[in-house]
Amino acid sequence: MTGSERGFSVVELVLSMVVLLLLVSITIAWYQGPAQDARVSVARVEASQIAGMIAARQLQTRAAYSAPSLPSNYHGNGLDPWGGRWRIDPSSRAVVSAGPDGVFGSDGSADDVVVRWDSWQQPSQVELPAPAASVAAGGFVRLEWPAATGLRELVLVRTGPEGARRIALATGAVEYSDGALAPRVSYAYRLEAEDIAGRSLIGSATGVFIPGASPPTLRVTVEPGASRPGQVRLRVTASSLGAELAGLTVGTRELPLRGADCTTAVELDRPASGRVNVAVTDRAGLRSTAEVTVGR
Repeated sequence: MTGSERGFSVVELVLSMVVLLLLVSITIAWYQGPAQDARVSVARVEASQIAGMIAARQLQTRAAYSAPSLPSNYHGNGLDPWGGRWRIDPSSRAVVSAGPDGVFGSDGSADDVVVRWDSWQQPSQVELPAPAASVAAGGFVRLEWPAATGLRELVLVRTGPEGARRIALATGAVEYSDGALAPRVSYAYRLEAEDIAGRSLIGSATGVFIPGASPPTLRVTVEPGASRPGQVRLRVTASSLGAELAGLTVGTRELPLRGADCTTAVELDRPASGRVNVAVTDRAGLRSTAEVTVGR
């Protein structure tokens, strides 16, 4: 073999192979990095979906998720992107993948992919006082209540003869005027809400209001024939075109009433002033008064 026909030496071949292997290893590492990152991203997305299913299941059952298995509404093959099985850990509220190494870390670390779901909390009970009401002519009820923050839904529930009706309100609403209500009929109202975390908020108090068109009428006359000397006998007639009557006050005596009309005789000691104050109130809170001169 001449000098011009000399081939590669063993050293040159070895060096060439080392360089080639180094290039191949760099290429494989460069390719595996993004591919591994892509699998981690896919694993996190799927784990988040499973955690969301578990959180929704908690809201549906109103109880903490305690099963160490995938939720019933999960329809995948149960395997992570590396072919391992998902682990559901109720104690730490976590969906866990062992990751590329296939080995679960003792504390959920190492190469594990971990996504946790929210802990279950019983719906908050908001202490809402009964809404204050004022009644206007024509059977309208105006309701007011304290402002609440952090809500994504607010509903006023009215219960009357037609059943329950849900009235959607703006989340920042603090008042509502309800109209076209039947007279002499009881209506109950309660507030319900949902906060931004999806928890139900239910007002613990219920306001009951009875619309009236106008204050009750009141007529008082003095009658003869008191049963004892020194007493006076009064004939009281009251009626309401709206709410039912609730109470009658004659002097210092208080008498409960029911219904829309009332006629009653009341005897009481003749006052030194020679005058008796009489008042009647309906269940809507409207009041009428009269002063009667009975003599001394």
